[in-house]
Amino acid sequence: MLEGFVDATVMLKPGVYALLREGVVVYIGQSKKPLSRIEAHRSLANRKKPIGWLPIKGVVFDEVHVLPCRVEA
Repeated sequence: MLEGFVDATVMLKPGVYALLREGVVVYIGQSKKPLSRIEAHRSLANRKKPIGWLPIKGVVFDEVHVLPCRVEA
């Protein structure tokens, strides 16, 4: 293992993710690609104008938790 690094491989697999702000859950979602979805939430939260056609909303968060699971689960 690389000293000082965190293994984030779990974010590349399907799963349920929770976004928290100051220790409070502000959003729970599921995705086949959590890393991409979480980045979409972050980038949408930083936009001045919302994009109406996207199926997800921007969320301001400072912590991420991921629970890997099979897509069919």
